[in-house]
Amino acid sequence: LGQRFDLQLLDALDDAGLLHIDGRRWIFKSDSVREVAYNTLTKAVRAARHIGISRAMQSLKSNPDDIAHHLASAAEIVGELGAVPGVPTDIRAQAVDELELAVQRATDQGNLRQIVRYSTRALELFETGGLTPTCRAQRARLRLRRIGAFIELRQLDRARPEAESVLADAIADDDQVTTAGALRARGLISQAAGDLPVARTQLGEAIDLFRELGDERQLAETLRLRGFLELFGGSLTDAEWLFGEAAGLYTQLDDRRGLGYIEQHRAWMSFLTGNISVAEEHLRRAADTLEELGDRAGVGWAHGLLAFVEFYNLRFQEAEDLADVVRNEARERGDEWAESMMVSLIASIRLWTGHVDAAAAMAEQARIKFKKLGDNFGLNQSLTVLGRSQIALGDANAARTLETLIAQGEMQGQTAFPYVAAAGMAMHAGDGKTAVLHADEALDRLALVHAAGGEALIIKAVGQVQIGQYDDARATLARVADEASAHPFFNATAALIASLEGAPAEALAAAAAVERAQGHSYLDGVVAFLAAGAAAASVGNAITAQDWLGRSIDQAEAAQDVVATALSLAAYEHVLGHDHPGGPARLDALGVGWRCVVDSLPRLTDVG
Repeated sequence: LGQRFDLQLLDALDDAGLLHIDGRRWIFKSDSVREVAYNTLTKAVRAARHIGISRAMQSLKSNPDDIAHHLASAAEIVGELGAVPGVPTDIRAQAVDELELAVQRATDQGNLRQIVRYSTRALELFETGGLTPTCRAQRARLRLRRIGAFIELRQLDRARPEAESVLADAIADDDQVTTAGALRARGLISQAAGDLPVARTQLGEAIDLFRELGDERQLAETLRLRGFLELFGGSLTDAEWLFGEAAGLYTQLDDRRGLGYIEQHRAWMSFLTGNISVAEEHLRRAADTLEELGDRAGVGWAHGLLAFVEFYNLRFQEAEDLADVVRNEARERGDEWAESMMVSLIASIRLWTGHVDAAAAMAEQARIKFKKLGDNFGLNQSLTVLGRSQIALGDANAARTLETLIAQGEMQGQTAFPYVAAAGMAMHAGDGKTAVLHADEALDRLALVHAAGGEALIIKAVGQVQIGQYDDARATLARVADEASAHPFFNATAALIASLEGAPAEALAAAAAVERAQGHSYLDGVVAFLAAGAAAASVGNAITAQDWLGRSIDQAEAAQDVVATALSLAAYEHVLGHDHPGGPARLDALGVGWRCVVDSLPRLTDVG
């Protein structure tokens, strides 16, 4: 601003304790001192100073978001006072342009709160009337950006009326580009609200309009989002087709960010169909690309799913370390969905490492959040952990959780996940018939997308054991042997079948494989070790039998799982012919399927 600088004045302010000086730089001692100093200036002087600061920052290539702030501050004062000496007459246009660039940077970084903050500030600078076509287009773009952030933040009550307003204005102005954007926003709102049929229609209308306009960049984005809808609530085949067309357009446009998101979405697809190793390959590529581009949200999503991959690969500590990082970063960005997904994942880790109370508390926390956000996919994730925890704790609410999970499954299109989860809950409770029923439904859905049976087949095999169909159980387990023979759940089930069928050497070998396995769950240990104990008893080895059965009880009691504890104690009593020193089993905690298993185990007294 061409003002004279007086070093003595600076020293005086320093002596008064108002500033902190470090070489050629100074800052106010506190925010309160700064505010008092600012408020001693008239508004006109403030506006001029904001302009001077913005020019100095531009010459120093300072943080562009800070430059946008100072230009906007000057524009807001001019809007209140009118023209101010020293402030450009086009300050409003300059400020809006810089704020729009700040919105774009926040979008690239996935910072939802900043998108709302910057777009709102820019929109407040627009006058209520007299907008030129250029101004109207810019205002519409900013409104669509803000709507998108509202949707990601699950603030649908704010997104919905604004989307309808933007659409009405666009139709009145015959602005087809904005019309297509508003249709896409409506589709995303419907998707977030769980109305998938309507969302498909609305996104389809946006795709058709962008295709008609020849806007390939927006078309690619909308195709990708439409595919993402199918990924979590419809046809994975359709999702792959949509991702394929979007990827082709992104390649033509040399849009690496778009291609990075396609990699991430394909990782989700591989994950949901049980192809964990393929999912990991996609995720590594997506994370590398998005990290290079500075897309914090995209990297967070990739790392979040990678945390799930680590969990399914039984690397629990690695999974939790990643989940903690993603959770904290998501909280900073205001991404409650991603944060809650990580809470749900950590709840799963707590469950399978034997901390059932902690798992139940975290799963309930995630359930409440997903219910508030209206997100069915996340709700299913949290209900799965909550339901298993409730069964383990003997909580009567488990039955209601199971019913809710199945009801959610009916709303989720082709996805098999809710039925795999429901089958696992029924199996854990000892309801073999229901476990087989839900596992078959899951397998039918997996077959539609040519996915491996994986966990659903193992759960079905345990359910068949619980209803006495040992030959069928062995045949079911054989279907997944190639892909899961090293998994502790597979080996625990194999040990149980072998023990019941009178193959003690096979049962003992499978139980030993579980014991050696990295990251076996406490329930894998309970089942495998009781099967080994019964197998040892079947050949008259009482000491070995007692050792294996004792380890089964230790695993169950450490986790405070009432079902597993009752199962291991009942097995001890049945096989050895006397109660455990810790007391008799609570048979009322066992479902009929587990009682049938216990009654069919070999007994030490039957030897010879």
